[in-house]
Amino acid sequence: MKIRLGSLCLLVAALVVCMSAAAYAKGTKAKAPIQRGNANCGANETGDPVLGSVSFARSGNRLTLKVKFKGGDPFTDYEISVFGPECELIAGDGLTFETNKKGNGKATYTLEVPEEDGSFFADVDIEGPFSIVSNDTPYVTLP
Repeated sequence: MKIRLGSLCLLVAALVVCMSAAAYAKGTKAKAPIQRGNANCGANETGDPVLGSVSFARSGNRLTLKVKFKGGDPFTDYEISVFGPECELIAGDGLTFETNKKGNGKATYTLEVPEEDGSFFADVDIEGPFSIVSNDTPYVTLP
């Protein structure tokens, strides 16, 4: 009886692990670092300093971004641009936040994305037409 009960517990534990892995494998959420100076259209430049992170969550054709930004310029407006496959701009107008005296800021935005797009990255730059420093995240894949 003890062997069967132990086997049953092991089987239940294995099923729970598999179900958890399957839920994670659906890939509806991902998190990526904001890489200072990364201007390579979503490439992962692991040697770049990190300025925080962007969490991506997808539900149908709605994409939610949660930006946590650290170590930027104090009291500065930053703009978030969202790109899809092949570095195609999806959104950029009106997605802004302001940093505090420490150069930290955060924002949450939800936007519509093309249903067929599954890869995204964000670029967090100083707002304005003369911003020359890109701070891209690497691409994330969300089916």
